[in-house]
Amino acid sequence: MNKQQTGTIYTLADPRDGSIRYVGQTKQDPLERLAGHLASASNPAMRVWLNALALQGLTPRIEAIATPLVDRLDDEEQRQIQRHADAGHRLFNAPHYHRHIADLYQAAAPAPAALKRDDVAAGKVDEYAHRVYGDIAAASVAGKLTRGEAATKVLLRLPGVVAVFVWHTLASIPPVRWVVQSAIAVWALWVIGFDHLIQDRVLPHLPIEQTSEFWHEYLQRPAINIALLYLAGAVLAALAAYSSVRQSAVAQPRTTSPLHDDLVAAAARALDAAVPGQPEG
Repeated sequence: MNKQQTGTIYTLADPRDGSIRYVGQTKQDPLERLAGHLASASNPAMRVWLNALALQGLTPRIEAIATPLVDRLDDEEQRQIQRHADAGHRLFNAPHYHRHIADLYQAAAPAPAALKRDDVAAGKVDEYAHRVYGDIAAASVAGKLTRGEAATKVLLRLPGVVAVFVWHTLASIPPVRWVVQSAIAVWALWVIGFDHLIQDRVLPHLPIEQTSEFWHEYLQRPAINIALLYLAGAVLAALAAYSSVRQSAVAQPRTTSPLHDDLVAAAARALDAAVPGQPEG
């Protein structure tokens, strides 16, 4: 019996802030589809965005979010596009980019010489928070959920956001990475057959008992207090992330002049006419 072929629904995110800017489909490997976007953008707005990234030596981050059967690709793509748009993501899919033309004005702004590790971690946490909280925020803004119902759903999903926050912030600290890598290396040596060597030659020369006494006497209580404070901060950060997601989901029309509205409409028409009939995906 032949296995049914599946495709991929993917997102393209801006590497500068982690924001999702495009949802598409492909039957290829996602990285091959990304190369296709870079060679020939799906629509003119995408081309402006990709060119702005290229000027800064950057490319979008691609991530697979679903693998439906091929005959369900079109329906699932449209469902994911609408879901992301409803969640407040400022997509460059046509025709959604009509509402985000102003974003292209700033797309070529100079990027910092190098992103700090904490900036990267914050971007990943924000991206995950939009994915987890997006549908709650959209339903709350639309009046489909009461505040109590929204708060309950947020609290149920809170542990996942906290875990992502803890993982990415701790992973950005070099000493923590060094300790984890060292532990993995020792464990690997132990498993592949160096356990007797480590037990007989390494461990006897380490002041394990003195280190244990020093830990219990001087460091255990401060370390626990610091960990509890850090965990409390992670919970507050995860709650604050929902507030940010909800604000982005609030569809508030900007107060603009008629001239500005005319310019935006003209820009949208120009982008639509730039590459007529070019398919997306």
